[in-house]
Amino acid sequence: MTLMGFNIDNSDKYTNNSFEREYNSYMDIITNGCRKQVVDKITELKKRKRGISERIGIAREQGGVEENEELHMALEEMQRNDVEIERMSKILADCTLLNELPAGKYTKVVPGVTVRLENFTVDKIVEYTILGEVESDPGKGIISFKSPLGVELMNAKVGDEIELDRGATTIEYEILDIFVK
Repeated sequence: MTLMGFNIDNSDKYTNNSFEREYNSYMDIITNGCRKQVVDKITELKKRKRGISERIGIAREQGGVEENEELHMALEEMQRNDVEIERMSKILADCTLLNELPAGKYTKVVPGVTVRLENFTVDKIVEYTILGEVESDPGKGIISFKSPLGVELMNAKVGDEIELDRGATTIEYEILDIFVK
């Protein structure tokens, strides 16, 4: 699954591995479900904007801009709302839609798969689904392909051992399984 690819051959001196050729480090990816949530949030914020505009109009009719606390509060709320609309719109503009992968076993780690790892450092088996930064939630087992562990895992195969340097500590993992539920 190549999301972006400009390198026609391997002559590009700035492309040093297949991960860099397949995934541009400046882009992010988003699943269709998350994209829908972002679109719904933008729609909700735009509806809220109409109500805030009405409150601003009513507050202006009361006069006195400098001492009109209701007007200042409504204007600040409008500004926060506009900033959130802009942030959500930027997410949509900067993300590439990740096509849902069919359920089953996979031979290498790519965005959209779940990886079962054995963490040798704490002798524990963990699972992470590899997605984009927008959906990343390590507490729920979702990490970004741009995270330190995500970068190490990209294109790795079952049986590969991964070392993750965390300052003075090195965490060692072995890939036990790669799949989509």
